[in-house]
Amino acid sequence: MAMVADPMALAGARPAAAQVAPARMRHYARLLGTATTLLASMLVAFHPRTLTLEQALLAAAIGVVGLVPALLYLRRGAVEPVPLLPLHGVFYAVAFGFVAFFPGLHWMGTGESAVTAALLLALAGVLALYAAYAAAGPLLRRLRPVRIRVDVGPAGLRAWAWVFFAAHLAHQYIPRLAEISSLPHLLYPLGWLAMGLLFTQHLRGELPLGHRALFFGAALPAELFSRFVTGALYEFFMVFAFLLLIYWQMRRRIRWVFMALLVGLFSLLNPVKFNYRQALKAMPSETGPLVKAEAFLSVVGDYYSGRGEEATEIAASSSLNRLGHVPVFAYVVERTPETIPYWGGETYGYFLASLVPRALWPEKPGAAFGNDFGHRYDILASGVYDTSINLPWVVEFYVNFGPWAMLAGMALVGLALRVLVQKLNNPAANDCEYVLGLTLCFQLFWAESNLAIMWGGLLQTSIALYVVLTVAARRFRW
Repeated sequence: MAMVADPMALAGARPAAAQVAPARMRHYARLLGTATTLLASMLVAFHPRTLTLEQALLAAAIGVVGLVPALLYLRRGAVEPVPLLPLHGVFYAVAFGFVAFFPGLHWMGTGESAVTAALLLALAGVLALYAAYAAAGPLLRRLRPVRIRVDVGPAGLRAWAWVFFAAHLAHQYIPRLAEISSLPHLLYPLGWLAMGLLFTQHLRGELPLGHRALFFGAALPAELFSRFVTGALYEFFMVFAFLLLIYWQMRRRIRWVFMALLVGLFSLLNPVKFNYRQALKAMPSETGPLVKAEAFLSVVGDYYSGRGEEATEIAASSSLNRLGHVPVFAYVVERTPETIPYWGGETYGYFLASLVPRALWPEKPGAAFGNDFGHRYDILASGVYDTSINLPWVVEFYVNFGPWAMLAGMALVGLALRVLVQKLNNPAANDCEYVLGLTLCFQLFWAESNLAIMWGGLLQTSIALYVVLTVAARRFRW
């Protein structure tokens, strides 16, 4: 066998964060700390009438506590290539903390005591998660990170990345492939691997001009277009979030203007997605993506034509209500278990089933409980089966077993996140290891869907992607 070159040289090692602009990291830490303190203080001082002073203090505490991991991450030099806990904390800061100060937040008619209890429980849940995450650190210190030996250079990885992208886009545009059991669980994340490998090479200057043109001019637009026409804005904007995380890891800069444009675009599109989905249901199953895109743009035009400032206010209100999950938690707390009994762990039944590929078990039950949850709590009207209500992890623990189980469940989540970080968050990772870790961890941080959807099948996907990348990174001699 031929001598193997240094994997870091072949794959292209990303410079460690501690060696890249440490002064900038300290500046970002100071900026975040100052902004968080000022924001929390002003929100409490001028809290809306929808919140009592006690509730305002609790909501601000959730917002501040949620951002603590991000602050520590920056102060330590941002050495973690996949900042899973900092991103996870941002979710709670936004969805259960700062969003509560929005005067137009829909509290679903929930009483004052239930709102206070939900805010207190959310804060306790986040602290339980952090405590378990920190305590698990010394216990898991000997857990070695995933390593992938890289025997090929950038050109070899680039070739495989295009194979991954082609397979993924085939899944996106050929409905029959999505119907094959278990195959989507591999083809869908292959898109993340492909985008990660190609965008990393682009930022390092290793992506040739023709490949850049193909990536930015055809492959990436095709990916975004396939997500856009489904009306699932979350999936559409997650592509940008994924690429921005890679940009941050490589350049250690924040694209403020680009992020502001994304927020503005989300605010404009979010209010009309329901109308588009209704139009989508009326279309024949064989309707092409171009017709769907035209329908989406038509719905946007109809919604905003002649509405002016009123439409902008509606867009902002709809977007903030979409991001806020604390009202649902308060609604649940008020009704459970006095009116609606605990679910008894039914939503977790999919975990054991998720270990078995659907190809071997065609009748395997699904993991989506959003519609069942909506009907169980009378949030959805009777007979509505094509709409789901998001069930965040902290709410899911509560509806199944109550407050004490919620604290224990959040602690288990903290332990699970620490295991993932130990295995996939190696500062010395090569490109294959980094992209694998980012692909697996990235979609876990915004914890707005039930555990079975977000964690179910993670082991299968991890093994499949590891094998795929290991094969792609090896040079075989026949």
